[in-house]
Amino acid sequence: YNEEKEIEKLQIRKQQLQLIESNTSSLMTLFLTTLVRNQKHGNYFLSWLAYYLDELSRKLLPDLHRGYRELRLQLQITEGMNDEEGGNIPQKEEKVCKLKISLQEVNKELIHASFGLEHCFRELGQMYEAIMYVAERTNELVQQIPHLPRVVAELFISGFP
Repeated sequence: YNEEKEIEKLQIRKQQLQLIESNTSSLMTLFLTTLVRNQKHGNYFLSWLAYYLDELSRKLLPDLHRGYRELRLQLQITEGMNDEEGGNIPQKEEKVCKLKISLQEVNKELIHASFGLEHCFRELGQMYEAIMYVAERTNELVQQIPHLPRVVAELFISGFP
């Protein structure tokens, strides 16, 4: 059983590595490269990136929350209508379905708008784990990963979260 799980884990890590080598976003590439190559300015870069991402979230989130609350209220009102108030049943069900879809879309927007620096660090952790587990270093980005623990330790020592 354990051997089977290890084989499965290795396959998943290889898939992750293929995704990293072929599909790493420009944000993650810039993030990793800046941390590893510009250690002198790493805190400055991270502080401004965190500030920018927080500012962006502060601008977007209030309107998204307001829209979500309004849609939720409309959904509750529509679901609470009886047949006489809400028209016929198919129209009511269609309206409820549309409102639920709109709520899901706004929820996705909320998730995307609350992107922060911790998400970048989490992604780096996933990249590091996959690359170190499979131990294949062919891509330039992948070659920077072994330096990551030292860089992150220095950031923690210097007081960065």
